[in-house]
Amino acid sequence: MAGGPRHHRLDPAIALAHPSTFMALLLLALPVFVVAVVRYRRILAGRTGAVRYWVQVALLVAYLVVGVAVWIRVRPSIEASGWNTVQTMSQAIGQVLTGGMMGQGPSWIVFALTLVAVGLAMRRQFSQWVLGVYVIAGVLFVVVSALRKPELRHFITGIWYNDPNRLASLVPVVAVVVCTISATWLFLRTRDALVERRPELARHKFTRESTPAAAGIAFVVAVAMALVGQYSSVNYAVAAGTPDYQPRGEAPLLSPDEEALLKRLDQHVPPGVKMIGDPWNGSGFSYAFSGRRTLTPHLNEGSMPPEAKTLMNDLSRIGEDPALCALVRELNVYYVLDFDGRVLWDHPKAYPGLETVEFNRGLVLVDRQGWASLYRITACGESPAVSANGR
Repeated sequence: MAGGPRHHRLDPAIALAHPSTFMALLLLALPVFVVAVVRYRRILAGRTGAVRYWVQVALLVAYLVVGVAVWIRVRPSIEASGWNTVQTMSQAIGQVLTGGMMGQGPSWIVFALTLVAVGLAMRRQFSQWVLGVYVIAGVLFVVVSALRKPELRHFITGIWYNDPNRLASLVPVVAVVVCTISATWLFLRTRDALVERRPELARHKFTRESTPAAAGIAFVVAVAMALVGQYSSVNYAVAAGTPDYQPRGEAPLLSPDEEALLKRLDQHVPPGVKMIGDPWNGSGFSYAFSGRRTLTPHLNEGSMPPEAKTLMNDLSRIGEDPALCALVRELNVYYVLDFDGRVLWDHPKAYPGLETVEFNRGLVLVDRQGWASLYRITACGESPAVSANGR
C-alpha cells in the first residue's frame, strides 16, 4: 500500500554484494538458534513435545551442515587474502575487552561495563545468546589479528580476506548490546540499593512500577557515559581517519583533479562504452560519479577478467597487435583513464601498458584536469556508440 508501513526483511542483495557480511550474519545467529532450541525443550511436555523438539534439533543440524558447506566454498583465495597478523594474543584480547580495536586506545567505560558483563555471565545472570554472539565476534578478531597458524587462521577468517580491520568493525556492534545490558543492571541495582538504605525514596515513587525520577537520573547518567566514552578510541579514529578523507592534491586514492575529471566523463564517454583504468588509483570510482564503467572496478586481482589484464599490460602495442583491437571491440572499451597521482597504499604499478599512455600513438587526449587525463583509443576504429554520438 502506498504510503503505508514497509515490512523489514533480509535483502538477498546482502549475500550478493557482501558475502562476508552475510556469512557473519549466519555465524552470529548460531547462538540465538542454539539457545532457542534449548529453551524450547524446557517448555514442551509429552510425546508430541518431544517430536517437535527433535524436529527443531534436526533443523539446527541442517543449518550447521549447510553453513559449514557454504563456509568452505564462499571465500576468496588465499592469494587474495594477504593480510598479516598485527599483534599478540594478549593485545587482541585486551582490545576486545576495552573496545579499543586496532590500537585505537581503550575506552574505560566499555572496559568497566564488559567486566560487569563477565561477572554477570559467571553468575548466570547474563543473556546466553548475547554472550555467545559476543564471544564469537571476539574470537574472530583475536584469530585474524593474532593467530600465528596461517592455515587455521585462513579457514576461520579467510572469508573476510584475513583482514583484521573488517572483523574489528564487527566487535563494537555486539559490544553495544553487552554494555547496554551491563549498564541497565548497574542502574537497577544502584536504584534498589538506594531504596533499601533510604526507604523514603519509595514513597516518592522511586520504584519499578513508576519511575519518572529514575528515568531522569538514567538519562543524565547515560549522557555522561556517552560523553566520557568519546575519549580515546573515538578521538583516535577521528584523528586517524580525517587525513584520508580530506580533498587535497596528495589524496591517497582520489584527488580533487581526478574527481573533477570523473564528474565530466558523461560528456565524453557514451553510455555503455567502457574504459581502461588502474583500480588502485581511484579510476574505479568513475561509475559512482558519472555512470561510466571501467573494466576493473575492483582491487581484487582474482576478479579481473584475463582480457582486461591483457589490455592493461600490452596497451603500448595497441596499433601493432590485431588481437588487442579484437579485445577492444569485443569488450567495447574505447577510452583510457590515466591518473598520475598517488595510488592506494602506494601500490606498485603493475600494468606496463598504462605507464606510457601519454606517448601512445594509438590514443588521443580527450580531457585533462591537472595530472588526470582521459584518452580515446583511435587505433582500433570507432565504437558504434562513439560514431553515433559524434565523439
